[in-house]
Amino acid sequence: MELSTTLINVPPLTREDLNHRIREAIVNSRSLRVVKEDVLGEGEGAWDSDPRYPVDVVNCMTWLQLVLCEAYGHGLEDKLPVMDRIRYYGGHVAYGLRKHFIDHWLAIEPAPLRRIPLGEFPGFQRSSVELNFEHFKAFHEYSCDLYREDLSKIDIEYITPEGFVALVETLRPGHYVVFAVPTEKYLSRFGQGCGPMGLVHSIVLAVNSTDEAGNPSLCRSQDAVIYHASIRLGAVANIKLVDYLENMRVVYHGYALFEIDPAWDFMSPCADDEAVRKIKKCELTLGTNPDCRRL
Repeated sequence: MELSTTLINVPPLTREDLNHRIREAIVNSRSLRVVKEDVLGEGEGAWDSDPRYPVDVVNCMTWLQLVLCEAYGHGLEDKLPVMDRIRYYGGHVAYGLRKHFIDHWLAIEPAPLRRIPLGEFPGFQRSSVELNFEHFKAFHEYSCDLYREDLSKIDIEYITPEGFVALVETLRPGHYVVFAVPTEKYLSRFGQGCGPMGLVHSIVLAVNSTDEAGNPSLCRSQDAVIYHASIRLGAVANIKLVDYLENMRVVYHGYALFEIDPAWDFMSPCADDEAVRKIKKCELTLGTNPDCRRL
């Protein structure tokens, strides 16, 4: 199922509406079980025949995709087209068009996320990553192209934990998406099937306007909360930002932060170029792969 033209007259969101929906979606996700592998696929008959929408199990990336989908698709009986637009380039459903790498996704089609400039804050860092698509395809036994393999070297801008704290003090109350820059320890544990990665793990930052007692927050970084799908706990977890940053120093060098755009239109026209058509045609020649979820 592609993005459908039957989704019409969806009113634009206000920032307050979007934040309310994200908060609600996070609360509703707390009952989900968290695993390491991606439990979603392209549906029955596809190379990865797992379902296209989470039911009771997520990993860190599909949890974020679910939260965003539930927020933007609030009130829609069928949210699958919204999920497809979040999960696939142009909303075109195919394994080769799936947004497998965070770096790749943010370089090509970052909506509904908007990068927060970090250069003015302490601890600002630049680096780059060279994605290894051939390693990824060989590990997953996938023989077609991945979308935009020509874009393999990607620049990364991030901020250290200390800079993160300073940045949060300047943010408006609301929800933000955060990705982490992994250390070698993280990559040795989770990078086996992917190769090099510049940004990893899906995190939602809640910046509060009041403290736990309901008083106006004078130090937002102290009252800010991190939500994420924790593999270690097997559940969606929440923790104070300052505690999270300290606990994760051994696995994360720093963080990149993004706003969530309330004006994002998931019904906007989708790109359909020759590369898209080639990947979809190639996948028709493949059988199903029962092992494609492994890491």
